[in-house]
Amino acid sequence: MEKARFEEKPRIREAEIASIQWTSSWGSTASVDKPLPSAPEVTRIYSYLAYAKATLQSLGFNVLVYVLQHFLGISLNEIPKKAFHRDRLMALLRCLVHVLPFTIAMAEIIINSRGYYVGANIDGLNYIQFAAKLHEMAMQSSLAIIVFCYVRHVLFNGDALPIGALLSGLQLTQISYLWSMELWGIASSKIPLGRRLGVMTMIIVAVSLASTVGPSSAILLIPNLSYWPAGSTHIWMNTTAADLWPSRLDGSLLPSYCSQAPSVSNVCPASEWDALSDYLSLANGMLPTDVLSAFTVSPYSVQLTGQGSLRQLIIQRHIYDNETAPYDQGAAQATTQHVAVADALSATSSLWNIALQNSDSPFFDQRDAVQSIMADVFQPYTLASCGGDVIEGETDDRPVAFPIPPGSSPDMLKDAKVTVETMLPMLAIEYAGLTRSEILKTPGRKSDYRIKWVELPENPFNGTSIGAVILQPTRNETQGILLCNVAAGWGSTSMNMSSSPSASGTGLTSSSIYDPESTLPLADDYSKRIADSVITFELPLFPQRKINISSDWAQYLNPQIPTLHTTVFNALMSVKLVDHEDTTSANIILAGLLANGLARTGFNSQLQGKIRTAFSPALNVSIPDGDYWFSGRGDMFTIDASANNNKDWIRLRVDSSVEGYGFGLQGIAPKLTVVVLIIYCALVVGHVCYSFITGVSSTSWDSITEIVALAVNSSPTIQLRNTCAGITQMGVFQLPVRVLTSKDPGGDEDHLELVFGNVDHAVAGRCRIQENRDYGTMCSSGGTTDVYDGPAFSSYIRLTVTRYDDASLEEMHTLMTLHCSAITAALVLSAFIVFNPICPVQATVFSQSQEDSSLYFMNPLKILSKLFSQPPANTPPTMDDSPEVSCPVGPPLKTQKRTEFGKTGGTAFGYPSSGGVLIKDLDVVDALYLRIDRFAASKRSSNVLEEDKFCERMRRIGATWWGDEQEYIDVLLGVRERTEVEARVLVFGWPSDGRGVWVLRYASDRDVPRDLGRVNLAVNMDERCRVMKEFGATFYPDLASVEELR
Repeated sequence: MEKARFEEKPRIREAEIASIQWTSSWGSTASVDKPLPSAPEVTRIYSYLAYAKATLQSLGFNVLVYVLQHFLGISLNEIPKKAFHRDRLMALLRCLVHVLPFTIAMAEIIINSRGYYVGANIDGLNYIQFAAKLHEMAMQSSLAIIVFCYVRHVLFNGDALPIGALLSGLQLTQISYLWSMELWGIASSKIPLGRRLGVMTMIIVAVSLASTVGPSSAILLIPNLSYWPAGSTHIWMNTTAADLWPSRLDGSLLPSYCSQAPSVSNVCPASEWDALSDYLSLANGMLPTDVLSAFTVSPYSVQLTGQGSLRQLIIQRHIYDNETAPYDQGAAQATTQHVAVADALSATSSLWNIALQNSDSPFFDQRDAVQSIMADVFQPYTLASCGGDVIEGETDDRPVAFPIPPGSSPDMLKDAKVTVETMLPMLAIEYAGLTRSEILKTPGRKSDYRIKWVELPENPFNGTSIGAVILQPTRNETQGILLCNVAAGWGSTSMNMSSSPSASGTGLTSSSIYDPESTLPLADDYSKRIADSVITFELPLFPQRKINISSDWAQYLNPQIPTLHTTVFNALMSVKLVDHEDTTSANIILAGLLANGLARTGFNSQLQGKIRTAFSPALNVSIPDGDYWFSGRGDMFTIDASANNNKDWIRLRVDSSVEGYGFGLQGIAPKLTVVVLIIYCALVVGHVCYSFITGVSSTSWDSITEIVALAVNSSPTIQLRNTCAGITQMGVFQLPVRVLTSKDPGGDEDHLELVFGNVDHAVAGRCRIQENRDYGTMCSSGGTTDVYDGPAFSSYIRLTVTRYDDASLEEMHTLMTLHCSAITAALVLSAFIVFNPICPVQATVFSQSQEDSSLYFMNPLKILSKLFSQPPANTPPTMDDSPEVSCPVGPPLKTQKRTEFGKTGGTAFGYPSSGGVLIKDLDVVDALYLRIDRFAASKRSSNVLEEDKFCERMRRIGATWWGDEQEYIDVLLGVRERTEVEARVLVFGWPSDGRGVWVLRYASDRDVPRDLGRVNLAVNMDERCRVMKEFGATFYPDLASVEELR
């Protein structure tokens, strides 16, 4: 019985075509006597219908197949169908579902891999996110087709699958499927191990991809705000490395006029010495008390100039917080960018901006542009450590002792004579080459600060560049002195300069160093560590190249000021620091003067070479070739390689970058998303290759309804008893199931059904599904109506028609031709939109006023975003009179503002690198603490570290974090309620002595005392703390115990 049940039925013979009769619900009806159309004509019609149906079904338009059949008068009754087709064209048509998601995924991979800059702003990001969601749905559908293809491939061969695998293609979007009983049933089933691993691998990969292709597409499809490469070139300077960064300095090469301060030029070591005076003035008693209280630490830097550049003289104090260290805890450190390199970088920046005028690139539309030298460049780093001592009259012949160099390793001091017999507060090394009585012979007035430079020997003063003895003003025999150890060296650095065309003047040069592995205890307070600009001396690790300084060169650091009848050093030391001794001022001044002087070596060297130019039709003149520069194909500057005088010139690489939106693989997340999409594309290519090579395809059982219909038409099995109300046991999911053929006792077609359990291999092979064969239950109806079975596509689409004339047949042929042409045109148009970089849209569509309309023709993303964008920023908000619209449509929110002022006050904004925005309503004390302008709006910093540092200060005054500014506005407008964290009211008070913090906490505005506004009337932090105490504020001596500041 079991064997007879799976008998194979012979295929329908083509000779039966002669007995066909035709009926039609459309077209004209011909005479019954008119002969039937020939078999080739009918077969051709069936071919068109078959391919049209395959195309629509592959794209998911099954409902259109129904409409088409109804329109053509095709029978709407279910007829026998082919479970599998072997037709290469039809198999490829069924792969059309992959075309759009695969094309977009490949475009995302290629564009982001190559990098593509869009512009300073992007409109219509919401529409791009919507498109990313549609792309996700298309890829998930594509993955489902691949999984179903694999399942059908196993079933087509008559092999068994666990029952849980039949509907796996419909559960790809459910990540819980990975730990479902269906999947574990597959893993623990008894089917062969190779097939089991193949099914599990396919399902796990498909489910993982279905869960990640959406976010991956969104990450790559939505432009990122970042800095993007904008060309590079090498530059040459007419100096050597030995002249620009010498290892020893003497005064023989300096002009004599450098000894007089009024005649000081930028070539002299003491040029711009008054910048140090500005630095000291920021923290001395001349400033108002409320302003002074805003500085919890010393100012960070002061500005210096070159021939065409602006630089920063950065000074750092209290480098080490370890009180047990044997070196000076109050040592000062300074650094600044080398003026000659900064001037060359500034000149390159200016030429880069000019090149923008001679280019079709989109880089002109930018938020900022930065020129960078990332390697092979050095800048000076100096360190000064001073300690006090006295001279007991002219007969005091005791030797002096200089402090040990801060950061010295113990090995450097093993041969030194370290003494603690002096008055110095730290360990010192005796120097026998100078007595105290000799120091008294230093020229100058006793009422002034005088300085004597001392060249200290390499052994034992390893790491010291020069020593200094400072004579303090005195009126008696006892002379107070400061003994100073001054170290200097060249350290590796990278240099950056902003060159935005929207900025006026020269951009400020900044730099960062290559940080060696830290071996010394650093200060815990980040405000005392400017890690991107200054590094602690860690001899001999850093600086890499020590500088030896002669006393005659050092004399030029302290020239005379004839108009003031004093010296530079005395003028600077006269600027007293509040609550500090002379040693603090001396450390700052010596480190600052030396760093400023060292940065001016090779001052007269300049940028060299002939720049590559191209004719600019807009300016009617030849200017730097922007297209060549931005492409990065080669150097913009060329020099005569045959000349002997330029062989040793310094050669530096300048990299350009612009800030804006673009596509690229910056960071780990985009790289991971590319891997995800590559795996997806590999699966698609494999499926298409399989379809092309085998020509086998099917659309059977790709929906729950079709699986249910197959199960209902299958014979019941005892192995599924008690499962009508659900399945709870793993054994059911482990059941092997096949789809095999059987003889339908009530019809004339072979029948397909699910067969559970083990089946003999011979029976399974004999009853396996045959390609291009009809299966179903079709009872004979008698009468004169029959079914036509064409030779090639007879059973895929069956027609029950009457005889009709040749005109009707020709009309059907024309309709099918138009249908296929329309599908082909749609596919060509889709490919054109995705791949074509030029879109023929008139520039007037965008109504651009100041942007180059030609840029939009190269950027399909901008065309789409412009068509769906909000009104431009200069368009006033509009109000629709319709009752459905009640709010005006305004410009998009800005995310670059630092402060914003309203009718009753101001608000500060911070943008942490971790995401979101910090918002705080300002009062006077808050503004002073944040060091922002209280009377003019400002913008955020483009430096991530600086912005994070600002955000940390905002957190210290109780700023609230929001996901974005729109959330904050929604709460203000009452669109939603505040969360518990957002409703909390925090007030912080930071005493000026730097010890601890006062905190007031309220759950919401309803809990705030009515007179808490008194806190906002304080003019400095000390007043605020005093008022906060009256409201019961809590004092925390340890910041780590404050939950909100962790």
